[in-house]
Amino acid sequence: MEKWLTKRTELNPNVAWFWGDHARFRLYFMFDYDGAIKYGTKALSMMRYGMGERYLAAAYYLKWASLKDKASTTDDAEAAFRRASEIDPTGSIISRFFNAYAALKPAREEALAKLAAAKR
Repeated sequence: MEKWLTKRTELNPNVAWFWGDHARFRLYFMFDYDGAIKYGTKALSMMRYGMGERYLAAAYYLKWASLKDKASTTDDAEAAFRRASEIDPTGSIISRFFNAYAALKPAREEALAKLAAAKR
């Protein structure tokens, strides 16, 4: 699947949806937040669209959830959360994405609380 997505984006690199599809694949099937961020950013550099923004926000939230409890990566985690909350200030992506993955459910409430605290 990945080879097919890569080939498709190489053959027609000016289609934002192709890059977005690759970001979605990286995020949902490979759990690769850095790859999803890379391809999602590329997609949104060509065209602003809702699904592309959702994939990118979800990738940043996943990065935050993966790094937040390690002392050596706290700054990277906070930067990822900040970027995700800029894209998704309401937390709607958190509910959808975090509920889909059992391992992320504990981080869901923490992320929603952080967003609520930022609004105060």
